[in-house]
Amino acid sequence: MPTDVGWASVVRDLFTPTAFVGRNPLKDASNENRCIEILTRPVKDGTGKVLEVDVVAEYQEVCKEIGITIDWTAIASNDHTREGELWIPMRAVALHLGDEEYLQFIEDDIGRLRIQKEEDWDNEPTQLVYSAALRVFLEYGGHRLLISDIQKELDGFNSKQVGKVLGDLGFKKAKIGGQSYIVNVSENLFKQIGMASNSTDEWLAG
Repeated sequence: MPTDVGWASVVRDLFTPTAFVGRNPLKDASNENRCIEILTRPVKDGTGKVLEVDVVAEYQEVCKEIGITIDWTAIASNDHTREGELWIPMRAVALHLGDEEYLQFIEDDIGRLRIQKEEDWDNEPTQLVYSAALRVFLEYGGHRLLISDIQKELDGFNSKQVGKVLGDLGFKKAKIGGQSYIVNVSENLFKQIGMASNSTDEWLAG
């Protein structure tokens, strides 16, 4: 905000999920479990209908009352999970209205999103590349691994992409004889990097 001597920052703790309306589900899982989706279906006479105000008019006062009555300042973004925070505002409305059926729907959807998030996490590039590197290490051993060997374990990644992810994970890279390696690898290093990257690979638990 502007001041007499320049600009000053103002921090506001606000949270609101975005609601998307459409026929097709969101393709990006990261967006999907941050948003409330309202999926529609096509009708034969098209969708360009004029809004019938009378249909929703009876709910306007109820919505106004909800907006005024609920203490929104007490509803903070404090669930600490993506799927839980998504439903914080609507859960508050359902509690205010005493709508047990909708509250159950919210809890069921949070459970669905939690499972989906765990499945999506297993397919994150860092998880895939780490597991591929670990497989190569367990098969060949040694103190250095060819990045091209790790790349062969993966679909849809080239060696440059794999090398970048390995570097981001914390592996040390080096060129030896014109070929790219990760070096100074050990079982202990894989454990350290696996734990730091929240890997779900079963080897860590063993």
